[in-house]
Amino acid sequence: MIEASGWTIVADVREWPESVLMGLLEVVRGADDVWLVATIGASPLVQVPVPNATLLSVAESVSFSAALNAAVVVSQSPVVVVLEEPATVSLGDLRDGVRSTVRTESVTLLSYGTEPSGGWGRSLLTPIARDRWTAGTAVIFDRAAFLRIQGFDETARARTRPCIDLAERLRRVGCSVQWREDLSTACVAVDNTVRLGRAEVALIEESVRADPSIVRNLPVWSSSDQNSPLVSVVIATRNRAAFLRDSISSVLAQTFYNFELLVIDDGSDDETPDVVASVAGTDPRVRYIRQEQAGIAGARNRGADESRGFYTAVHDDDDIMLPWRLEKGLGALQEQDRATYGAWVNFDNESAEMITHVTREEFGMPVSLHNGQSPGHATWLIETELLRRFRYDERMTSAVDHNLALRLMRMGVRWRHAGCVMFLRRMHPGQVSVVDRTSQDAGARLSRLMLESGTSVASADKVRSRQSETRWPTIPGRSEPQRHFAAYLPDHLVERRVLLRGGALNKVIAVNKVSDTGVVILERSLDGREIEESAEVDDVTLADLARLRTAGITFEVEARLRPVEGVPFPQDRLRQALMRVAARLVARSLRDGTGSLEALVMAPDRHSTLLSAVAGEYSHSVFRRVHVSASSEDRLDVTLIGFSDRRTALRAFARLRQEPDGSSVALVGTEQLVLDPLLQDLSLLEEKAAVDAI
Repeated sequence: MIEASGWTIVADVREWPESVLMGLLEVVRGADDVWLVATIGASPLVQVPVPNATLLSVAESVSFSAALNAAVVVSQSPVVVVLEEPATVSLGDLRDGVRSTVRTESVTLLSYGTEPSGGWGRSLLTPIARDRWTAGTAVIFDRAAFLRIQGFDETARARTRPCIDLAERLRRVGCSVQWREDLSTACVAVDNTVRLGRAEVALIEESVRADPSIVRNLPVWSSSDQNSPLVSVVIATRNRAAFLRDSISSVLAQTFYNFELLVIDDGSDDETPDVVASVAGTDPRVRYIRQEQAGIAGARNRGADESRGFYTAVHDDDDIMLPWRLEKGLGALQEQDRATYGAWVNFDNESAEMITHVTREEFGMPVSLHNGQSPGHATWLIETELLRRFRYDERMTSAVDHNLALRLMRMGVRWRHAGCVMFLRRMHPGQVSVVDRTSQDAGARLSRLMLESGTSVASADKVRSRQSETRWPTIPGRSEPQRHFAAYLPDHLVERRVLLRGGALNKVIAVNKVSDTGVVILERSLDGREIEESAEVDDVTLADLARLRTAGITFEVEARLRPVEGVPFPQDRLRQALMRVAARLVARSLRDGTGSLEALVMAPDRHSTLLSAVAGEYSHSVFRRVHVSASSEDRLDVTLIGFSDRRTALRAFARLRQEPDGSSVALVGTEQLVLDPLLQDLSLLEEKAAVDAI
């Protein structure tokens, strides 16, 4: 229910005429129920003391949608009015639109000026709508619903009609959409209001339809409201201090930031409080709640009652959440979805053996009646209100998640598969499925009987027979879990290193990993300009990954299973680091559309003068001087020249090989760089026969 305790007008006025902005300030001055939040440039046009107005300074580089998002988050009113284009406004008409929004719990749209009349169908995006959007629109909405979908989509940099996409996504989450044709004077277009033709609006609508998702600006939304976390991650625990550290660290290492973490301690008598305090540190997103022992179902229900997030992500105290889990779970949500789930990987806590587990793409009666299958519990992302309403059954000691999933499914809750592996499930002697196996099996049987109750044998068999029609999802990394997911196994199973890029040394200092920095890489252009500084950091723990992510530092991670004692990690670090630079150059050329590289000529930097001459003589796409160092004595200085034409690369290579010490020059075929970016076993390819042919 929307509360009508005031409302806020929001506008990005960086391109508004000063007279129009002054008029808006005068309209809201003295009103006791309305506030104004306007985003302005670094040099504000006006400095007018209006008590109920906030002029929020944003950089000129900030997109239109991002500016509007920042203003909405700053506003604290339950109802917000966004002006899409410059306009003069009637406060009385806008107030009428706000009351209508509150009364009907809808999204209200007001066209600028007088628009053609006509019927309005149930769908937001119909041809009739195009006249309504051409001169600009005011949209009135519930701020809480806006935060739920993470606001205006910031990926489009152009000043298009962002209200079209916003209103459609609000409709997808259950808000009705109404046009107030009778309030045509609420907002009146001015001379520099941007007007679009119907064809332009049609293209915008087509792009809106092409993306069925609900939540945008993933993984990081610049305007997220930390007082209103979108997701509550809930860990129920009892006497699992030995595993809890990894579990919490994996949550704090998420690519998605706008969450809170609730640790519900169900009467532990071990070091659980100390572990939570040591891992969470001063992170305000972590909340520790201790209660008298109430059982696993009671602890999870307490988590649902305490959660502030619209969604809850369930996590277990002995498992490891993969970094993308929250991001992918939110990104998979579409219209009418109330929960998402995914695949997982079981790993042996001693041997590190890994096995991928995948459930069907659809969760419904056919599959559940056939084999009793339900979504893996620690993959759930579900509306918190559903957990509060239906609750875990506290009469059960095991299989409580399976029971709840079946009840929710039978009540018509729609689940969607996110299409990826979401977490690593630790297999160990103390897990519930081992120590309480009898109760778990009994709980699963009771839940299945509940599912079949009220259904005849013939009807159940008929529904069960349809399970073969449900599809298996395509899961990246399914057949090679060790290659794709081993980097996130517990520290006692893997050796891990990360690559930090862009101001790497400052980042290393920020997370106190100076002594573990193995290699520093500096890339320079032909004229000596620094392009990028990167570093490889060794002996990285799961807790280190959490610290990096919490500090807002992006990274690439690689690992290998811990070897037999005495066998070192591969020591050819300088060459490996150089090859990774080469691989990134190839990948970047493909991503940026600058033309794919076919080959790279590599030579020691002592040939720098000759290399510069060759770069000027032969048409090339990339020139990099790369300095790789592990210490002051152990370093490698190499120049890379990238060619989009292999024949040209071969000629340049042949030219350099004719020089004294030319044997140190090498040619690398870039198809290998793309196929194996880790380049653990890549050997330099000289293609001597081809050179001789030239």
